[in-house]
Amino acid sequence: TRQHHADREVLMQHYTILIIDDKREQAKEIKKKIEALHPAFHADIANDASYALKGTYDAYLSDLMMPVHSGIEIGNMIYKENPDAIIILMSSLDNFAIERTQQFSAFTFLPKSKLDQELLPLLQRLERRLNYINIRIHVKEGEKSIAVPIYKIHKVSVIKKQLCLDMGNTRYTCSMRLQDFQRIYDDYFVCPKNGLLINPSCGYYYEAGHTLQLKEESIRVSLLKRKEFKEKYQKYYDSLM
Repeated sequence: TRQHHADREVLMQHYTILIIDDKREQAKEIKKKIEALHPAFHADIANDASYALKGTYDAYLSDLMMPVHSGIEIGNMIYKENPDAIIILMSSLDNFAIERTQQFSAFTFLPKSKLDQELLPLLQRLERRLNYINIRIHVKEGEKSIAVPIYKIHKVSVIKKQLCLDMGNTRYTCSMRLQDFQRIYDDYFVCPKNGLLINPSCGYYYEAGHTLQLKEESIRVSLLKRKEFKEKYQKYYDSLM
């Protein structure tokens, strides 16, 4: 687990992927490709839902079409146990449609026919996402110091000269100055106005009249262009993750 204090650390993290596919030889080939392409990842193989639910993995790569449970059904089972699970769907088909029964949001879809072209970019993107969700910051809880995930912070502000991290239903204080927090974690938050940082995934904090700085580009949020803004921001956010 990464913990940030004064400056961002550059460390090689190691992550696990569970490949879920009833075709064992094909799964073995995908495991070899993953581990050869990217040193950060180790892959295990499961042939059915019962094995897939036995352990906890950083990401799941599941075939869509399987005889007992489909990839959607297995994804729903994993999501029920862990709503934060990263689930990737793959298939011999070149695309797939979201089913009404699908409860989770798939990280991406990987066509098996494009495995050689798309697997490495997918692993690089997945590593960035996993690095992000494993960043922790130390905060105060009474007399104790605890580590909370950066990605679960909804907004950051200064109240009574203390840096406050709003988690939605909980608020923590942090000994860091706002300027230092912004310098270290600037990639993961946007600033709609002085003294307020927001997690871009918490869209309900976007207010008309705010201007958000996305690297070199400033975008003003308006009621008429809110959808346009969110689409533009999502493209920017995907480039980071």
